[in-house]
Amino acid sequence: GFRGLYAKRNQPMDPNAPELGRRTNGLVLQGGRLVGTRMNFAQRFVHTFGSVNVFDHVNECELSHHIAHQHVFSGINMTQPDIREAKFIIYWGTQPGDANFPMQTQGKFVAEARAKPDGLKYVVVDPKLSRGGVIGDRASWLPIKPSTDGALALAMIRWIIDNNRHNATYLSYPTQAAAEVAGELSHTDATHLVIVDPKHAQARRFLTADIAGLGKPKVQGDDDRVVIDAVTGKPAQAATVKAAQIDFAGEVNGIAVKTAFRLIKEAAGEHTLEQYAAICGIESTRIVEVAREFTSHGRRAVSTMYRGVVKHPNGYYNGVAVLLLNLLVGNMNWTGGLTAGGGGYAVTKGLYDLQSVPEAEGLAKGVIINREQFHYEDTSEYKAKVAAGQNPYPPKRPWFPLSFAMYTETLPSAVQRYPYGVDILMWHKATPIYSVPSQGNPEFIEAIKNPKNIPLLIASDIVVGDTSMYADYILPDVSFLESHCHIDTYPTTLTKGTGVRWPVISLTPKTADGRHFCMEEFLIDVAKRIGMPGYGEKGIPDASGKFWPFNQREDYYVKATANLAFAKGVGHDEVPEASAQEIAISDLADVRNE
Repeated sequence: GFRGLYAKRNQPMDPNAPELGRRTNGLVLQGGRLVGTRMNFAQRFVHTFGSVNVFDHVNECELSHHIAHQHVFSGINMTQPDIREAKFIIYWGTQPGDANFPMQTQGKFVAEARAKPDGLKYVVVDPKLSRGGVIGDRASWLPIKPSTDGALALAMIRWIIDNNRHNATYLSYPTQAAAEVAGELSHTDATHLVIVDPKHAQARRFLTADIAGLGKPKVQGDDDRVVIDAVTGKPAQAATVKAAQIDFAGEVNGIAVKTAFRLIKEAAGEHTLEQYAAICGIESTRIVEVAREFTSHGRRAVSTMYRGVVKHPNGYYNGVAVLLLNLLVGNMNWTGGLTAGGGGYAVTKGLYDLQSVPEAEGLAKGVIINREQFHYEDTSEYKAKVAAGQNPYPPKRPWFPLSFAMYTETLPSAVQRYPYGVDILMWHKATPIYSVPSQGNPEFIEAIKNPKNIPLLIASDIVVGDTSMYADYILPDVSFLESHCHIDTYPTTLTKGTGVRWPVISLTPKTADGRHFCMEEFLIDVAKRIGMPGYGEKGIPDASGKFWPFNQREDYYVKATANLAFAKGVGHDEVPEASAQEIAISDLADVRNE
């Protein structure tokens, strides 16, 4: 159980493979619907216990959407149009009024935008047409063949570049500093030179000042990349150039290079519009119409996508192509363009530190059970096989150095005990047997039930479901009406904000001391019982260093709300004292007393 595993927190998982971390990585918490501060709560427990294995459902849901975004927009997981100010939007694999985040807000904003005299027009790219997707004379539907979105996007990219409809001026700024001087809000790597000589040691990587023979770099990072100065026509470090050539192919210091823009141009040019049309099922004349419309509204045109585009083996590439259209018109952060939204406020820091447990710092480390964010070639297993003259490929299961939250890999990894075994697997509103293809087959279910593979299975849920029915223990959890949570606004909302949820009904049974049965109370009790730091009377530190008790979920969530209330925002946004009427209407009397 928890006590026995926690006692091994200073033992290595495998003395011959230090990268695997400690034995406590044998605890895995697989969240199906674990978001906001409920996720923060779970992470705090698991990391304090000494495990790196706590994650949600992302990869069965939309991981290729997130990774495509991260690679186009430098770490951002999601973007949305500034709907109410946009003039033209292409919705790929999602339809306003039927889907997307948040669905109601999307539908409301689209209705408002297209009701204006010179309002929004939009196109839905989707194999199917839903009830709310295309309504009125300002909306149209492109019935694309499934999984061919990339072909349509590349066809548009080709036509836009061939007809000089791209925003070349915007694309010419090589750094953020240069872009801001010119009045821009963002920049791209369109002008950055890429080494295209396949024999070069740095092939397919960006050319740096040192490799280009430009001497010791004056700066590091992206600004150290080399561009062709638009004024001199000579190579220079990006940080020293105001504007650079976007369409270049040649040699620098004897090395064959091309700009990132040229590479996109050549990739899009590998097929004709007619060939793209045959692939995606959309007539070439219609492709041209949409591309022309997209480039007729300046920065108030947006190419946006959701799950329909990326839920295919080639989904990541579809997503990248769809998002690149935004770079061609330079719409990021502009009114009516593409936005990452207002975001939210920090709720785990501030008056109270809800993250740090100094006594457990550094305990959770090592390779995640799903083998994400780590290269197989860096493992002791790989190196040992190479040293022994063995073929190291294939590994027992795949490794995912560029991905995260590989939910679909958790159960297979646990059953095969690779790269290490799982001692305790806890599901929180997780249904992998139902939601992950092939994991519901009888043979695999028998393997899950075998205690030799997974000794202890615990489910925290509001129902006895397709997956939780196989757990050794089922812990009652709370519904959204009975739970606490803090979650940031989605990018659809431009205003910075964090939503606060608190219990409005009391249905679930309670413990002897009056606490609701739920995941949080179970984790608190386990932590206190086995002597984990960060719980009990010396649980949560405040900004002055004083410790406050952590004996019930409200000890955490009410402090998170306090952090939010006192978070520094834009001037004069202080949260006023709640009136007696507000407390009564919101049923906050009990929470306030706590």
